[in-house]
Amino acid sequence: MLAFTRDEERSVSVAYGVCVGSGKKLERYVLPWAALSVIYTRRHQASIAIAYNCMLDDALDDGFDVLILQHDDLEITDPDGEEKLVKALADPSVALAGVAGGSVSGGLAWWNVDPVGRVRWDGGVLDFGKRSGEVEMLDGCLLAFGRWGIENLRFTPRLGFHGYDGDICMKAGQAGRRVVAVDLGVYHHTVLGFKTEASHLDWLDADREFRERWEI
Repeated sequence: MLAFTRDEERSVSVAYGVCVGSGKKLERYVLPWAALSVIYTRRHQASIAIAYNCMLDDALDDGFDVLILQHDDLEITDPDGEEKLVKALADPSVALAGVAGGSVSGGLAWWNVDPVGRVRWDGGVLDFGKRSGEVEMLDGCLLAFGRWGIENLRFTPRLGFHGYDGDICMKAGQAGRRVVAVDLGVYHHTVLGFKTEASHLDWLDADREFRERWEI
């Protein structure tokens, strides 16, 4: 864990969590934004779901109200970004907030059905028109948990780095809580698509497991 000075002036205590594949990306894209917060990190993990569960346990033990889990290449560019997430999670009906999402009727490919949000990526911008609203599934580049989520939600453990986002959102919905996309400026420093064939195959396996588990 990287523990930086916690901002005692906040009325709501906020921590960040990052599964780190690249220390340079963490330093470049996350630390400048979250340097006044507690940042939970796990490095070189085989499972992002297991790493995130450890961070949720840490946030629960430390008494945080909000935990923002984000990729190490995700940069929050909105100066009011944290405030917007905290405001969304202040609604007791909301379990999870993020920056983009959609329907699970197409499996993990949420962007194919009723997508919501706007995300800048290397090479362009994904803008789905509608910038905020309730969704069934959020993109895993940023997942913010309120206190209820910290206490009650955990990712289904599986190796790899796909499927965790859809599964946790479905668990929230199953518990009667809402999942929302927030109009929040971010830059995801990556390219669209799969970087390796192994990653593509892992996504296909995760999608199959997701559809079977939730009968989609």
